Amino acid sequence: MDNGCMTPTMKIRRNVLEDRFAALAAGLDPQRPLHWE
Repeated sequence: MDNGCMTPTMKIRRNVLEDRFAALAAGLDPQRPLHWE
């Protein structure tokens, strides 16, 4: 993947995956403090 030539769709998909990962991390480990806001 060339980050210098990412399509909008790829950016959106990446953001969705990051948000989903964050949600899963928070849900699987509720005692873990979040380092991002």
